[in-house]
Amino acid sequence: MMGCFRTFATLLFWIFMIVGKAELQPVWISSPLNPAFVIENENLDLHWRFNTDGSLAFAKFLLIGDDQSEKLIALKSSSNASVNVASAFRDRFIFNITNKQALVTLVAVQRSDSATYRFQIANQHLDEIDNDVNIRVLFPPSITSMQCPSAVTEGHSVKLLCNFTGNPLPSIVWNRANTRKTLSNREILFIEDIKRGDSSRYECLAWNGIGNNSTEFCEIDVNYPAQITDISINQTVQLGKNVTLCCRAVGNPVPTISWTHKNNVGSRSKLHVDSARFGDQGWYKCTAQNGIGSLATAGTYLDVAERASTLINVKMTITNEEYDTSLTDEESGRYQNLLERGIEAVGNLFRTDKNFKGVEILRFERGSVVVIFSLRFERTVDTDNIISVLKYAARDRKLGKFIIDPLSITALQDAIFPVTSSPKVSSSGI
Repeated sequence: MMGCFRTFATLLFWIFMIVGKAELQPVWISSPLNPAFVIENENLDLHWRFNTDGSLAFAKFLLIGDDQSEKLIALKSSSNASVNVASAFRDRFIFNITNKQALVTLVAVQRSDSATYRFQIANQHLDEIDNDVNIRVLFPPSITSMQCPSAVTEGHSVKLLCNFTGNPLPSIVWNRANTRKTLSNREILFIEDIKRGDSSRYECLAWNGIGNNSTEFCEIDVNYPAQITDISINQTVQLGKNVTLCCRAVGNPVPTISWTHKNNVGSRSKLHVDSARFGDQGWYKCTAQNGIGSLATAGTYLDVAERASTLINVKMTITNEEYDTSLTDEESGRYQNLLERGIEAVGNLFRTDKNFKGVEILRFERGSVVVIFSLRFERTVDTDNIISVLKYAARDRKLGKFIIDPLSITALQDAIFPVTSSPKVSSSGI
């Protein structure tokens, strides 16, 4: 009987010991959110509440490395009322640890504080528990560097690169400055077959909802070869008179212009021929160059006549026609119709003149419809007489169905026209 009692008592003792020990194990009542997010330069409070057997043997706050190594930041032991903080962390952490709770404040959080931290406690029986928290520091976007060529040649491809940081990962947008048109949503912007019209300021914008957006710019300057846009038409100058030849060009960099006749005769857009002599007669070549691509050239012919001219350039206004953009398109039906009617109307005036070689319609301009044309003769003629013939014909309505303002009919001396125009020629046999 006594043996059974001893066995029961022993069993009861161990049950109480096990249950009692379980009740004395430290447990967490609450712990910080994990992960814990905080904005850079703000303070972060980490709060733990726990239950031990009434006393705390020690509490440790540890930094966990990527290799799971532990670095002690702070230690609170039962033998010391204060918290012992490692010197490297004293300016950054504030600790308040009691037997029931712990408050850890990380002051002015920096992005380098992003890491895993462990809070560990033990009771007087050295029963340990720990809790990990991963701190993630949020910080505004920042564009750290840009890669963009300042100059590129037309027709080439261009890559613009925008390097950035930020947490959370920023969104990126490339825009052409002063527009809302999105060109790319990635850090790289490709522009293929770049054109001169693509010269502009390009904006890289980064944002992530934290702080202010970050913006940087790329200036792109597209180089393109020289191109001659306008040159004086062929013309006749009276012996001893002055005449000016003009040549205009575009390009980037700005082209240099030179004139050649029998030798180099000028290096500016305008070439002045003073007191023209017979030796000044002939073809004049305008050359434009800027180091990009090949040279651009165009020519014009200068005829020097002793008393009169074999080539007369004329301008007149057709008042019963309206100008529209179709008159800039040589393939349009209206352009062709007006061209044929103009050649016929003017050519008919000189049909019986064996000296007459033909008429060239050079272009149409605004102002009802302004017609620029050339009259060519085999031998020299008096310019004033030819203009008079045209004015009388306009007054007497002898220019086909056109109504011409006689006062608008004038001779042109220094006319300049696009080099792309293709004059239409009629022979004297109209």
